[in-house]
Amino acid sequence: GGAELSLSAMRFGRGVFDSAWFIEHRVEAAAADASVIAESMLLDLLLLAECDMLVGTLSSQMSRLALSLMAIRRGSMPPFDSVDGLPWGCCTWAGESLNTSDPAAFNRI
Repeated sequence: GGAELSLSAMRFGRGVFDSAWFIEHRVEAAAADASVIAESMLLDLLLLAECDMLVGTLSSQMSRLALSLMAIRRGSMPPFDSVDGLPWGCCTWAGESLNTSDPAAFNRI
């Protein structure tokens, strides 16, 4: 037979994310509950880590962390596609580019 498909989901009102404000700004302004945001983020990350491949934005720390957790679980780098065109290892955790034409970039890590 073929590969078995399994789906995972969580019941969570995603309405908390419907805003033009960045999440961190809404939490700082007490317009969003930090514990609800953190719980949702961790659940999303755990679900993503169980995937067999990733299509995401590697400029996002969440996507890079999920891809790292997937690689650890598999013991090798999983298939992935970066929709923002950035390669794996493109950025530091602070979001700076690791452009090798800028030797000082490595000193800022």
